[in-house]
Amino acid sequence: MQRLFFSVLTIYGLSVYKRNVGTKINSQSLIADAVHSYTDVFSSMIVVVAVLGSMLGVSKLDSLGTIVISLLIFKMGIESARDAVLTLMDAWLDEDESERIKKDILNIPGLIELEDLKLRKSGLVVFGEVTVEVEGETDLKRVELLSEEIKTVVKKEVENLEHIVVNVKPVQRINFRLALPVFDNNGFQAKLSEHLGKAPYFLFVEIKEGKVGDYQIIENRSFNSEKKGGMKAVDLIIQEKANVLAVRNVGEGPYYMLRDNFIKILQIRRGKYC
Repeated sequence: MQRLFFSVLTIYGLSVYKRNVGTKINSQSLIADAVHSYTDVFSSMIVVVAVLGSMLGVSKLDSLGTIVISLLIFKMGIESARDAVLTLMDAWLDEDESERIKKDILNIPGLIELEDLKLRKSGLVVFGEVTVEVEGETDLKRVELLSEEIKTVVKKEVENLEHIVVNVKPVQRINFRLALPVFDNNGFQAKLSEHLGKAPYFLFVEIKEGKVGDYQIIENRSFNSEKKGGMKAVDLIIQEKANVLAVRNVGEGPYYMLRDNFIKILQIRRGKYC
């Protein structure tokens, strides 16, 4: 009996080790082997209980243990076969991880929609393909910047990412969040500020299918900054997830910062958008 207990502990320790190593190197075969070892541990424990039951005169525990072990082996066999088939097909098994990656990608400024995300394994490395929608035509530099951001997001969840292809589809945005630099917090009656970085407040307006919705006034705490006031104002616009800015004057630094974050600029002249 002592040898049996020692054998169970040894198998359990080995299964834990296999599981940790398999998770670290992302090896499905090693993880499956660890699961098989867990099954051996559980089966051995059932045998121990059955033997003890026989020694105590409870003979039914022997038959019950046999049935439980048979069902357990059948269940683990089905699950192992499923994982093996999906791995051979280069399928991605972790759905929760995929959902986290999708949410992180959608938080990248400038994206309208995440159309598709595909991840597949090839040995120990992972390959991916993402299709996203952005507003209007985009140049090569902006696509490269967007690709790098998406790659960084995916790598946070998938350390062994080898390569990811980013497909960018230009579409027309129908819902957007408009930002306007203003002098006060009087809502739509607020006076428009001439300069982006010197605006004490920003008016953010929700536009849905061409109709004006809710609005919000947020204080620009950096409007008195002597240096990089415009850049700090753009930071606020990005944080508030605005994708359109209506302004009269934009400096060179803020302009490129807005462009790289896919924020459309509407320049106001003589009270009109142009």
